[in-house]
Amino acid sequence: MEAIFQYSSPINPKELSKNGYFSQLMPRINHRDDLANAATRKLLSDWAGMVGDGWESESNSSLSEVGNWCSLVFPETKPERLGTLTYLTDLGLIHDDNTEAMSSDLANQEHQVLSAALNDSDNSSIPGGSRSQKIKNLAAQFLLEAMGIDYEKGSRMIKAYRKKWLEVMDSPPSDAFNDISSYLKFRMSNGGMDPFWAMVLFGMDITLTEDEIKATQHVMDAVDCALVLTNDYYSFDREYAAVQSNPEARIVNGVFLLMQNDGIDEAQAKSSIRDLIVGYESQFLVRWKEYQEKNKNMSIALRRFMEGAGAIVAGNHWWCTVCPRHHSFKTQPAKVPQTHVAPSKPLPAGGPKRTDSATSIDTISISPQLSQEALVEPIDYLKSMPSKGVRKALIDSLNVWFDIPTKKVKSIEEIIDTLHQSSLILDDIEDNSGIRRGLPSVHTIYGQAQAINSATYMFVRAVSLTSSGLSPKGLSRLLEGLERLFIGQSWDLYWKHNLICPSKEEYLQMVDGKTGSMFRMLVELMEVESLTPCPPMTKKLIFLLGRYFQIRDDYMNLVSKEYAAQKGTCEDLEEGKFSFPIVACIQDCPASKGKILGLFRQHAAGQKQQPIGMGDECKNLIMQILTDGGALATTKSYLLILEGSLKEEIKCLEAKTGKSNSLLTLLIETLSLTQ
Repeated sequence: MEAIFQYSSPINPKELSKNGYFSQLMPRINHRDDLANAATRKLLSDWAGMVGDGWESESNSSLSEVGNWCSLVFPETKPERLGTLTYLTDLGLIHDDNTEAMSSDLANQEHQVLSAALNDSDNSSIPGGSRSQKIKNLAAQFLLEAMGIDYEKGSRMIKAYRKKWLEVMDSPPSDAFNDISSYLKFRMSNGGMDPFWAMVLFGMDITLTEDEIKATQHVMDAVDCALVLTNDYYSFDREYAAVQSNPEARIVNGVFLLMQNDGIDEAQAKSSIRDLIVGYESQFLVRWKEYQEKNKNMSIALRRFMEGAGAIVAGNHWWCTVCPRHHSFKTQPAKVPQTHVAPSKPLPAGGPKRTDSATSIDTISISPQLSQEALVEPIDYLKSMPSKGVRKALIDSLNVWFDIPTKKVKSIEEIIDTLHQSSLILDDIEDNSGIRRGLPSVHTIYGQAQAINSATYMFVRAVSLTSSGLSPKGLSRLLEGLERLFIGQSWDLYWKHNLICPSKEEYLQMVDGKTGSMFRMLVELMEVESLTPCPPMTKKLIFLLGRYFQIRDDYMNLVSKEYAAQKGTCEDLEEGKFSFPIVACIQDCPASKGKILGLFRQHAAGQKQQPIGMGDECKNLIMQILTDGGALATTKSYLLILEGSLKEEIKCLEAKTGKSNSLLTLLIETLSLTQ
């Protein structure tokens, strides 16, 4: 039978009598406490080097004389995962200390910053060199490591950390806390218990079923309450001292609640909390014993998790008795650290001013002005659709090397976004696609003529933004890029209209012009505005990005359920598009050419009579041909080669610039077909 405890040892009982330890449970410590300590020191060093706001010194980390907190609360974590968990934990501790000294509004802004940093698909604009960008680059290293170790459990842990802790932190309860029960209910979310247990599961590398989680919830409720109140018991003195020295600081603590609600002094309140802790530990022991007696055939994973939960309560208690985090303030002078204040946002410009002479003959004849509503409404509709924001993420990651001022970064983002939105409108018209991101395409609502007019305006808008917001060289780079883009697009349309299948080489040349030009424009605009000597952005990186994004889109269009939900099943087949899998199939398996072109020709002829979708039987036949001919496997294999080449190119640029770029690597990882 598999051992319950594999990676930890119990603390010597003789040691437990020291420092006021009163838990009934036995703490354990991970065998590799050295790895946890190394990860804590790395986080502190990384924070100092990358964020540099001094909080690595102001904050008290996981370190203690009895062991690292993570070695005690994650005792059964596998050695190769312990450092990753510790890095995230200490990132959270610095964040916690920082926000405790802030007003509620500023604290919520900080929670949003860290939540965005831990979101691998966040598409918000991040100013170059800003504190937010520094934190995001720091967090990207952790994201890469966690998902590299275990993509499924790592992603689940990170999502829980953001959604169930950061995004509910400091959310005020709906009612005042009338008793300790309502307080504990609030702390179950605010205290981050769900993400904490997601971290435990990641560390132990085990998975529990939904039925197992539900069946043991009453047992775990007692564990959660014991953990929360133990933290309150030992952290109260520190939190109370912070409130006395800093009016902006806040205190959410069970000891303080009892003092306020019951009108008792600190000693009495602490005594009551102590009794509650012991009571919840007893509840855990009784409920767990009863569950074991009724479920003798439970999985070893559940047994290890539940036994580990008891050790976690004890380990947290043991650490809290002596850790510098809760006790060092007693020997240090009170400090009021400088808190980060987010820059205020400029007020939006007002609408057009009204004038009493608006209807006069002179006014109408001199300056007739029409509203832009009809022009921009199709654009606003497209912008309202959900977007992954990959291009913004790419700009943020490249700016690690370029170091472009915030104002210029925003200009480039707006220019590229404007061009991208315009190309989407035109693509849907040219491909006769009725769905975009799960919603009706722009031209199906506003008509082709109005959609084309708005899309054309957006190209003019992009040129205007470049002319007014960037250096003179930027405009020439933009115009050159647009010419390359339209040339590439022309061949894509030519092959489709004339039912001509290009060779792989011809297809890649088209991609270099069509998709690659967008990336090339992005990079060249950043090069023009860079404050530092331009990093050697080779054409290889640009072409690799363009090919990877386009061919990945071709592949996912045919095999991804998510794509099917947003655009319809195998939409590229509906459009008669010569995507990379089709090109590869016809070139590598010539016998398939007649069937594929025949189906495309028949569907195109039917479209002229009445716009209808390609039947499922036709799509299924083409997919079978692609599968049997090895085209899908060839496409995936080529994508993995491109992915590897991209990572190698990033490493080369990191070596040449002397700056690591975890953000760019993370972007590629999130798109990887290996996940």
